[in-house]
Amino acid sequence: MIEEAPDIYYLTDHYVDYPFVPVRMNRIEPQALKDLLGMAWRLSTTKIAKITKTPARKRTAGRLSKRKPRSRT
Repeated sequence: MIEEAPDIYYLTDHYVDYPFVPVRMNRIEPQALKDLLGMAWRLSTTKIAKITKTPARKRTAGRLSKRKPRSRT
């Protein structure tokens, strides 16, 4: 990515050992940014699901739903 578009993607000494590539937001095309964020999302949710051995969708479903408290009658 850096070789193909050095005006958009770059690397500093700080990021050499990280699997990240900084992006110049004012130069990236909207569709390229959308694709990049989609890849990052899929990568991070896949890693989380592997760590917990539970699919990400299933794991978050309980937290998002508001349960009605049980009545004590």
